[in-house]
Amino acid sequence: MSNDASSEAKAVIRRNTEEAQGKGNFDVFEELFADDFIDHTPQPGMTPDKPGARRLYKALRTAFPDLHAVIHWQTADGEVVTTFKTYHGTHQGTFLGVAPTGRKIHFEAVDAMRVHEGKITEHWGAANLFSLMQQLGALASADRTERQRSAADAAAPHGVSPIFLVAAGLPSAKRRRILSTGGLKMSNDLRQIPLGSGLRKVERDEGEIFNVAGVRFRWKVKGENTGYAFSIYEQELEPGEGVPLHGHSYGEVFYALSGEIDFLRVTDEGEEWITCTGGETIIIPINALHAFYNRTEKPARLLNISTQLHQAFFDAVEATDRADPFVGTPQPQAMARISELARRFDMHFFPFSPPALRR
Repeated sequence: MSNDASSEAKAVIRRNTEEAQGKGNFDVFEELFADDFIDHTPQPGMTPDKPGARRLYKALRTAFPDLHAVIHWQTADGEVVTTFKTYHGTHQGTFLGVAPTGRKIHFEAVDAMRVHEGKITEHWGAANLFSLMQQLGALASADRTERQRSAADAAAPHGVSPIFLVAAGLPSAKRRRILSTGGLKMSNDLRQIPLGSGLRKVERDEGEIFNVAGVRFRWKVKGENTGYAFSIYEQELEPGEGVPLHGHSYGEVFYALSGEIDFLRVTDEGEEWITCTGGETIIIPINALHAFYNRTEKPARLLNISTQLHQAFFDAVEATDRADPFVGTPQPQAMARISELARRFDMHFFPFSPPALRR
């Protein structure tokens, strides 16, 4: 990328920071963000797309109406512009469950945004939300938390957990909500925790159907149901059906419900097929190359548990199908379209011939 192009890309990001984020100008947001924008690091409760980014910006403007950023430096590498900045604002609206405090806040952030033909198409970022939540009084400082924990440990009778001791003295309405996070144990007044609509049951045949380019499954849980922590789908594989060799930058888990599914493991030592039967689990680590097929003569069923980025890929495939249907497209051409789309979601497919059935 030329120096002029890099300067233009930096100007796009600076304009987004100063006008869309800093002034709440959503006409500028609509102008700068591509319709197929992807956020690779979405905030909790936000979808990894343009509507999700718009919701995040509006939520920040509602919580901190005077939000603005001081840009410390920018650098460009090809189409990707990296920016280090500090946000400043006044807490006047609810943010991550914390009621308005009126406090002045600031927090640092680093993000990388891809600018293609004048549009923001991708985002990766990290913000110091821990510091922000401390400033809002939602998190205790490290030494205060340690003092509180030490006091609880000292007061607990031998063999009695401090979390139990703290809860035992609370009225029943308050001790209904007890949280434990690793070594840090705490109790929370029920009134401090938004309960929402509570748990709900997903029926046997409930869930959206995905059916594109020969791939069919049923969503049992989507990111919208889990605060975008994970998603789950249920898939039935007929004999010979499966997914070719691929890898992605996030992990996933398969749980076999019935039948037999063969998973291909690829390592430096070579390739190995591993058979997973009902009740068994396969863990796919980050960037692990793998494929899976039903190589038997009977149907097989499985559950897949993965991240929001995985769901976003399937959502994008469905959107592509609506715009230009895969129906009637020869399988090699359909796979080429899907492979091109997958790269936007840190997923890569490789040439692969489906295995023969096991006899």
